[in-house]
Amino acid sequence: VAAATSSNHLASDMFEPLYHTWLGGFMVVFILNSAWVIGAALMFVVTLSMADFTYGASMLLWGVTAMRGRRSRQAWLIAVLIPCLIVGPRDEAVPGFRRFWTAWVGMVLLAWLGWFAQFRPWPAFLQLAFDLDASKYFASCELRGSLDDVQKENSLFAFHPHGILCVGFGINGIWNKAFHDIAGSNTHFGIDKVLREDNPLMRTLADWHGSMVTLDKESMSRIMAERKNIAFVPGGFQDATCMKHGVDSTVIRRRTGFIKYALQHGYRVHPCYTFGECKSFYTCSALLRFRLWLNEYGVPAILVFGFRWLPTMPRWKVKYYSYLGKAVQMPKITQPTPKDVEHWHGVYTDSLQQLFEQHKVAAGLGPSAKLIIL
Repeated sequence: VAAATSSNHLASDMFEPLYHTWLGGFMVVFILNSAWVIGAALMFVVTLSMADFTYGASMLLWGVTAMRGRRSRQAWLIAVLIPCLIVGPRDEAVPGFRRFWTAWVGMVLLAWLGWFAQFRPWPAFLQLAFDLDASKYFASCELRGSLDDVQKENSLFAFHPHGILCVGFGINGIWNKAFHDIAGSNTHFGIDKVLREDNPLMRTLADWHGSMVTLDKESMSRIMAERKNIAFVPGGFQDATCMKHGVDSTVIRRRTGFIKYALQHGYRVHPCYTFGECKSFYTCSALLRFRLWLNEYGVPAILVFGFRWLPTMPRWKVKYYSYLGKAVQMPKITQPTPKDVEHWHGVYTDSLQQLFEQHKVAAGLGPSAKLIIL
């Protein structure tokens, strides 16, 4: 314990000159971005690098993303990796020998990191992220709005829109000390199952964070039964897929599930809209229906360009303002009917629209700007 504490202090002293600076913020955003992009890219590269020797069977490893249950995924990984081990080349003179075995070892390491190892929350890591302050990477990145209306229990924070890298939800929510302080340390942050459980690098960061959970029925029901706060992006991958540069929009029209859960537990639901999110990346809007179909399988079907020198990084000269609206108090209805859900979903959507209208000018938009509800 003493050694770990000493190590944490050493890391703190090492990075202290970078606290709340542009470079410190860049480091945090770069690490988060890399975990998101490189984690999936490495899996693709290593499975593809073994494909010629395994007759494509190595690509079956991706089947793990469609599974639930830790043991079933571990069994699947072993069932794929062992045959790959058996059919791999034995003669160093065979073309592709080093490529195959480098990829196989890489896949074993990624499998261990993603589906076998479990990391405890690392408070010192989270505090370092707070101190380096990701918001400083951007021209401006602030949490605003009805912050004094926030309670530390029985509240749901719905962030809009998703954008591409979730600047509002990520930088002004998950990795924002001010949000943690006002919402409480017991607040959970729900993210997509594939990102939380099937991306080895992002899974590691989420474990260290300590409060990032898979966004599914089981997690929401458990958290709400304990009256703990939860935050997530209702629009999900569909929000990202439908994003057009410079157009304020969010996919919420058919997203009613979270309202049903809020009604069942009598939760307070805060709309939160991030102005500037739609300018974080330039996007391709072609083949929308096909890309929305891919979303159903957890595939973020997007083609984007952000920061000039690092295209997968969000544009840093944009101003991002996340406005938190006053909570909509949901009545507690143990078995809400479809009409109940429809009514209160309408109340919530109106509240989101009002939040946008109330703050759009202060956020730098013109009086005629509109929020498109998809």
